[in-house]
This record gives sequence, C-alpha cells and structure tokens, in this order.
Amino acid sequence: MVKVSKEFALSTNQGSGDKARHNYIIIHDTANDTNKSKDSAKNEASYMKRNINGQYPAYTHMIVNDVAAYEVGEPGYVAWGAGNANYDSPFQIELAHVDSQVRFNKSYANFIELIRKYAKIYNIPLTFDKGKAGNRGVKSHYWVSKNIWGDHSDPFKYLEKWGISKKQLAHDIKYGIGKKTAKKATYLNTGNEFKVKAKYVNVYSDISFKQYHGKKFAKGSIITGNIVHYGSITRIKTNCGYISSNTKFVTKIK
Repeated sequence: MVKVSKEFALSTNQGSGDKARHNYIIIHDTANDTNKSKDSAKNEASYMKRNINGQYPAYTHMIVNDVAAYEVGEPGYVAWGAGNANYDSPFQIELAHVDSQVRFNKSYANFIELIRKYAKIYNIPLTFDKGKAGNRGVKSHYWVSKNIWGDHSDPFKYLEKWGISKKQLAHDIKYGIGKKTAKKATYLNTGNEFKVKAKYVNVYSDISFKQYHGKKFAKGSIITGNIVHYGSITRIKTNCGYISSNTKFVTKIK
C-alpha cells in the first residue's frame, strides 16, 4: 500500500474551498522529464504548494512516484488541474517521472492503486475515457481536452515510453494490476453425445435452470441429448432434463 504524505497539503485558506461533484477521477502525468529523482513526486508537490498564491496557480490532489504519494489539494474539494472539468472531479492525480523501468513499475502500481481507491470512495465507475462530457468515470487529461476544455494530451506519451498502452491502462484501472479479465464462457452448438469434464453437472427440469431436478452427472459420464437454444446461449436437453452446454463443464463426443 502506497504511503501518502501531507507534507505539502494546502492549508485551509489556500486553493478552492468548493466541494467537487463526484463525476470524474482525472489522471495526469507531470510532463517534467528533468525531475526524475527519487524525490520527483515530492519536488512537484513542493512546487505546487510554493506557487499556490502565484498569478496562475495550478494544483492537483495528489502526485505519486515509486517512493510515496504527496497530497496537495484535499480530496473531495475542487483542484485546479483540468480547467472546466475541475468542479466535476473530487480526485485528480499526477504520475511523476522516474528514470528506470523498475522505478516506473512501482510508480505505476501506486498510481493505479490510488485511482481505484478514490474511485471507490466517490462511487465513480472504473471505466476509462468512455463517452462524452457527462459520462462518469476515470478520465485522462487528454479526454478532458477533447470533450470539455484544454489542449493537454497526458498521460499517454509518458506511459507508452515505459510500455503501458491505453488498452492496458484501461484494464488495470478496471481490474487492478496483474488481474485477468474473466474468461468469456463458450457453449456447444452441435452434438448429440457428450462427456462431463467438470466434477459434476446439475440436471434441471426447466431450460431456465430455475428448477433443480435433483440429479447430477459425475465427471466422465456419457450423456445423450440435443442442443437447444436458450436466448443467446444453448443448453443440452437430455431424457431427464436440461444440463449446461458450457464447454467448461462438458465436451462433445459426436
């Protein structure tokens, strides 16, 4: 779990005091390739804090690298990081630059962890860059520029440098790093003789599988039946009821 430091958190009289609507988690990278040391996130947070009273102050809620995450703006309140989308984002996060693949992998893991954490806190869907303005979810700064306001393209160029595509990013946001998507079930479409692959398959009296027959076929059982359609999938109709045609449970013999 990534450590979050409040060393550079804005004080109560700094930044915006307005609560943000819970529509978007907005993600950025710092675009500062001259700041890649172990203190890259710390330095960026310090800069935002020091310049909060400047002519054009800008800040996000958090900046993260492989060492730690630094809170600047208070999550839940408006941050000044994405123009006209600010009032719709209770959490904006920046990925600080680093100088090695090993450090990037850790930084990226921390980045994804925090995105998913705050999406859960604010009940924001883990969909990425979907739809137009008003479609809730996790959004890149590039998406904001294309659909709401601005001319930014982050964080894609920086992520691609270290081997993370937009598709991979969307997957990791939705499922977490290292998690696999659920394998889509496949169903038999032909056959009249089948063998049970699983430990057992239940027999149901009705095709909708609402009424359990009380019988089950054990692994290795040979079953005679016909493929019948049930909506977009199929079932196997036997002489004693219906069983699944999911290839995880049964295989066709002939």
